[in-house]
Amino acid sequence: GPNTAQFYGVDKMNGADRYLGGTQDNGSWISPSQPGSSTAWSHGLGGDGFEGVWNHADPDKIILTSQFNGIARSVDGGESFESARPGNDAGGGAAPFLTRIARSRQDPDRLFAVGASGIWRSDDFAESWSLIEPPTDDFQFSRSTPRISLASPHVVWAPLGVIFGNLEIGQSRNGGRSFRLRVMLGEVAPGRPTNIATHPIDER
Repeated sequence: GPNTAQFYGVDKMNGADRYLGGTQDNGSWISPSQPGSSTAWSHGLGGDGFEGVWNHADPDKIILTSQFNGIARSVDGGESFESARPGNDAGGGAAPFLTRIARSRQDPDRLFAVGASGIWRSDDFAESWSLIEPPTDDFQFSRSTPRISLASPHVVWAPLGVIFGNLEIGQSRNGGRSFRLRVMLGEVAPGRPTNIATHPIDER
C-alpha cells in the first residue's frame, strides 16, 4: 500500500519549492532542492515532529521541533542541528506535548515558544531566549500559544480561555515584551482555544 505521513506543521522556504515539517510519531523532515515523486526527503529530527520554521530572510536558518518543547536549530541549511531549547525548560511532561513556534516573516529572527515555565521570546532565531513576565493578573498566560500578527510584528496575540461566554485574549503591542488583557465579547462555547489566525492587514 501507499506510504503516508501525518504532518502537524509545515513551512516553506522563501523563493524555492522546498518544505520542512514535523510528522506524528515519525520526526521532522526537509524536502530536497529538486523535489519529485521519487526523491527522498532528509530526516532532520526524531520523536514526534511538530511545527518547524524556515527563516524568511536566510534559508540557511532552520528550526525543527519535537515533543515537550524540544527545539533544534540549524544555521547551515539543515546539514547539522543543535539544541535550541529555552534553558532546560522541557522534558518529563512538564512542557506542552505539542510544541508550537510563533514566527513572523516581517521580522524572521523573532520567535515565541511555550515551555514549562511559561512563554519564551527570542530575537535571534533561537540562539538565546528570554522568559516573558506574565501580567499581574496572570490569566492562564503561561499556557497560552502566542501568534505574531500578520499585519505588524510588533503586535502579538495570546489566546487565553473562555469565561462566562467571553473569549479572553492577551495582546502585546511592543513585540511581545509585555501583554495586557483584552476581552472579546460574544457567544463562545466553553473551552480553551488552541490556536488563532490574525488579520492580514488590520493589526487591531
